[in-house]
Amino acid sequence: MSDAPPPEASPTPPSEPTPTPPDPTAGQPPTTPSDWAAPGPFPTPDPLAPGQPWAPPSPWTPASPSAPWTPDPTGTSWTPTAATPWPPPPSPEPTPAGHPPSGYPSSGYPPPGYPPPGYPPPYLYPGYPPAGRPSGGNGRVVGIVVAVVAALVLAVCGCFCVAGPLLGQLLPDTVAEDPYDTGPFDDDGWPPSVAPEPTAPDSPTAGPTKKPITGPTSGPAPVTVVYEVTGAGRADIAYFDAESDLIHVDGAKLPWRMTIRTNGQSRVMVEARWSDDRERPLDCTVTVTGAGKPVTNKAQGTWATSCEPE
Repeated sequence: MSDAPPPEASPTPPSEPTPTPPDPTAGQPPTTPSDWAAPGPFPTPDPLAPGQPWAPPSPWTPASPSAPWTPDPTGTSWTPTAATPWPPPPSPEPTPAGHPPSGYPSSGYPPPGYPPPGYPPPYLYPGYPPAGRPSGGNGRVVGIVVAVVAALVLAVCGCFCVAGPLLGQLLPDTVAEDPYDTGPFDDDGWPPSVAPEPTAPDSPTAGPTKKPITGPTSGPAPVTVVYEVTGAGRADIAYFDAESDLIHVDGAKLPWRMTIRTNGQSRVMVEARWSDDRERPLDCTVTVTGAGKPVTNKAQGTWATSCEPE
């Protein structure tokens, strides 16, 4: 019986570890399958479709941590071998590191025109106004201003309506009680700026100038009339002759005298005024005889005078 030791069993090589997926945070470019194609456009939602009731998104919960990697317990030892590099995948267009391929939205941002994940699209609730300044603010301010102005106008009108009758009862009616007082500026109370000129007495309308008739053309003439005008200067004289015609003598030199005879039925009158319209003494006298008791009428004036029997 041989005492040689039994042959040693050849060691079994350890099994290769199971490869793990690459860490995306290690900066390696993402793998793109060879049959990848850009996604099609998002379908356009129907704006007339009835909206679904909105529900708040479920709260975020962190994912369960993955179990750490442990070596295979079947092997006792492991001899590192040269690792075969991964073949680069075929890529039609190289994509820059750290950016998603063309056609995908950037990380953390929704596509343009769509809300963030977990929120309903805005067209589902057309009744809500868009965010920003609320509409209708200017109309509300205008309504408030109009209401304030109307209240002030009504308050002022009410004060006048209430205070008017009270003031009328308390204050005396001075217009009805006081007489009208003509002041110096009234139309009828203006003092004359120039002294009024004396007016001559009204005289009968003179007829055409003609030669006076000193006696009646027929019948007796028992009545004698003597006209006299006295003064210093020249005067315009008018008198009735024997036929009751008015005779004018302009610019007669004073003293002036005229005698006529009548039948007692003709008019008797004489008047005179200064030719230069100056004011100075001017006298006239009428004497009637032959018809009873003699009658004499005498008048004095400063600008004009007139005499006739009573």
